[in-house]
Amino acid sequence: MAPRRQIWSVANLLTRFWEDGLVVFNLDSGNTHLLTPIAGQILQILMQGPADLQELSRRLTVERELQSDPELNASISEVIQQFEALGIVYPAHE
Repeated sequence: MAPRRQIWSVANLLTRFWEDGLVVFNLDSGNTHLLTPIAGQILQILMQGPADLQELSRRLTVERELQSDPELNASISEVIQQFEALGIVYPAHE
């Protein structure tokens, strides 16, 4: 049996986009976070609907005209782990 792919959804957030990043206010926790442009773009993708790492990687490579590679996928995974720790995203159910 293949391992189940993890899909993430966005928490209840208010966002403000700036040229050099994104400010996120979590309505549930009351915490505010400043995200880098790439982290902000990952969050923007998730705000359009739940996604897994493959979908995030695919969309990010298209939007930023990048090559998909293990390093990019590892970076996306690291951002998602940070988002989870901050309560910005949570695991979604398929």
